[in-house]
Amino acid sequence: MTVAEAVPVAVFAATCLKAGHGRCQQGRKADVGDMSPICVAVRPMNPAPEASGLLKDAADKRVSARTRAAQDPAAPPEVVTRLAADPSPGVRRAVAARHDLPPAVSRDLATDKNTKVRETLAANPATIDDVLLHLVGDPHPYVRWEVAYNPAAGAEAQRAMADSTDNDLRRLLTFRHDLTPEVTAKLIHDPAVEVRANLAFETRDPATLAALITDLAPRVRAGVAFNTLTTLDQRRLLARDRHADVRSALVRTVALDEADLQRLVHDRSSQVRWWMATAKVTPAHIRQQLLNDPDETVRSQAEIPPSYCTSTTSASSAPGPGRPPPTRTTTPNSTGSTR
Repeated sequence: MTVAEAVPVAVFAATCLKAGHGRCQQGRKADVGDMSPICVAVRPMNPAPEASGLLKDAADKRVSARTRAAQDPAAPPEVVTRLAADPSPGVRRAVAARHDLPPAVSRDLATDKNTKVRETLAANPATIDDVLLHLVGDPHPYVRWEVAYNPAAGAEAQRAMADSTDNDLRRLLTFRHDLTPEVTAKLIHDPAVEVRANLAFETRDPATLAALITDLAPRVRAGVAFNTLTTLDQRRLLARDRHADVRSALVRTVALDEADLQRLVHDRSSQVRWWMATAKVTPAHIRQQLLNDPDETVRSQAEIPPSYCTSTTSASSAPGPGRPPPTRTTTPNSTGSTR
């Protein structure tokens, strides 16, 4: 073996003394004048203890050891590649979660037979664009949905999700705040009401709010009402919306001017008045007026101290489309009865 072939190697110089020595004395330093040509002995160096332990884990019969090797940030690409084909789904899943995933390994795992492995790959921000695009069309919904949550999903993956026939995937897409204008435009006109409603609730784009406030579906307009980024003019428009659900969403989410408050405190729907009595944003003088409301459930709700009432200070925390409303013992419907 030559020096070039030994990687890594330990080189030992053995000096052959001229007189009276029949063997090489390894490691002895002699004067130049006492030395004959140096004999060089080359032998492989033992790997570092850390690398040795990693390689041992990667070849171990125990799944826990191989999983540990797959999770090790120091694992070299050849070990990662080998573990990506491991018979254990748990090991392959650990590989799919790595932040230094080689592109070739990422592509192999995209067709893994185990759903959890593909799910993990779809959620990994290190997964490359063409693999995410492929996973948008995965037969299992959980895999597709993880792509929607993945911050690395770029314009092509977003476009594919917006064109998907999976309503839930398109709804999950509306939670993203990095949507391209093209994708946003598609979602504004999405055929599913729940998708448009969630977009109205989640968007930070004024143009999108302006487009959705005129949507024919009350649920979509209620989504706009739940959005705290509405303008004063938009709130005035929503306060006059013909549907009680829209007005109810408005009064429990944002502060309104006095004219709108006086209109809504006498709203024809007890549901709207009940939510006014429930919301923390309702001013004290309006709450005082609600103590004389003709509906008993509204009056009883107005008696509850404001500190116990509902607070919706941001669009991300407010109950909105696709999210459960706060738990109540009694909630009036639009006709004044409880449900």
